Amino acid sequence: MNDSRLIKLLRTFTEEELNSLVKFIESPFLKPARDISGFFKYIKENLSGDKSLNLEKRLVFKNVFHGEKYNERKLINHMFDLTKTAEDFLSYSTLKENETEFQINLSKSYLNRHLPKDSMRVIKALEKNLVPGFSVKKDYISKFRRMTQLKNAYYTEVNDYDSMIEIKSDYFSASVIQFVVDYLEILSNKEPVKSTGRDMNNQFIKAVNECFDVDKFLETVKNENSQKPYISIFYYLLKLLNEPEDTHYYKLRDLFYNNLSKKKSPFDREEKYTIFNYLINYCTQQHTMPFMKEAFNVYKTMLEHNAYSESESDYMLVNTYRNIVKICISLKETNWLEKFIKKYADKLNPEHRKEMENLSKAHLFFFRKEYEKALEKLNEIDLNFDLSKTDIKTLQLKLYYELNHVESAFHLVVAYRTFLSRTNDMSKDYKRKFKNFIQYYLILLKIKSGTLNEDPSIVKFQIEKEINIVNKQWLMEKAGEIKKY
Repeated sequence: MNDSRLIKLLRTFTEEELNSLVKFIESPFLKPARDISGFFKYIKENLSGDKSLNLEKRLVFKNVFHGEKYNERKLINHMFDLTKTAEDFLSYSTLKENETEFQINLSKSYLNRHLPKDSMRVIKALEKNLVPGFSVKKDYISKFRRMTQLKNAYYTEVNDYDSMIEIKSDYFSASVIQFVVDYLEILSNKEPVKSTGRDMNNQFIKAVNECFDVDKFLETVKNENSQKPYISIFYYLLKLLNEPEDTHYYKLRDLFYNNLSKKKSPFDREEKYTIFNYLINYCTQQHTMPFMKEAFNVYKTMLEHNAYSESESDYMLVNTYRNIVKICISLKETNWLEKFIKKYADKLNPEHRKEMENLSKAHLFFFRKEYEKALEKLNEIDLNFDLSKTDIKTLQLKLYYELNHVESAFHLVVAYRTFLSRTNDMSKDYKRKFKNFIQYYLILLKIKSGTLNEDPSIVKFQIEKEINIVNKQWLMEKAGEIKKY
């Protein structure tokens, strides 16, 4: 049973939630068809640690249904009922925790029962609780639209047509803002999706891109006050995505930072996280040292505002952690990086934490020319860790080169090429960058080991001209050093 959907679900529950689920199961109003209280009590007592060994199917049946002959169908029925009840509990808890969602449903229920005054009473309370914003967690625009629909139904019921027209205007305005948010999402995902070798441009998306006059729209609404600072943020975000220019980047950044510095920021954590990522994406796409430094400063500001994830309960993404490490190494910010690893490795998902911490420490040791220590850290990484295979293999090659482990380097080159030819997790353009790195790495390794007689200065010149390549600076540095041999 350990690998069942039920057990996996229950293991995500806190102790408090498990205790509440007991009461939920025993509630006469929500009581399931079968009595599953004894079954759940046994499961609850054996969820964690060594006790989980007691969750083998036959052992569960024996301890729950004393003296009965093993009946798998009966056990499956109880598992089904408990799973369904746990899901109902989660749904109910989520609704109760989300006060605004609860109020929308309550207002709707009053309307359905033809009690419009009570519906409007709930709506007035709802208006006080709705916080403007564009984050998924707030879901403000969707809730605002549903609230205006309820208001519209109320004014229709009481024949207040002037208010009804005004509410319709509010509804359509919210719909336009929702469109802008969705359009931003489309634009911001075009390049990342394209880099995977895929295309999300179906006919509807193409039609919007071709027909929507962004500039005209922005010029018309940029001075709109009702939704500020969101309209202004959307304005510069759309300008940045449609016309990727430094001036738009800096205007967006300065507007955002000015709002962050206010005593009460208008942005929640998810919104901060979203905007920080727009800024970082622009910086990294410029491929220049000034913007690499800018990206580093944006990451530092993101961390200062605890916006490294969408919510406090979310882990830092591996890619975010990885990119910070790589930027620090590129900028030689190793002292800051060391502090970052100590403070933020624990913010990663425990499933990846140890591997990412070892990899980041390996990068740190490599930069400090402590190559043996770096190799030790790489060797501590689980061979089944898939999230940073290119980082691991590339760093291994560089370490073998520095330590003169020529034979190991040749073997890894073969394995690396095989990996690149078989993996479907990266685009052809991205693969080309690694393949070019391996090509020049192999040439330099052969020159260094004396198996190839070629002028390293010519190789350095060729590397310098190459656009599609990773670790370009390191390769050029190694080509320059070979002159000593």
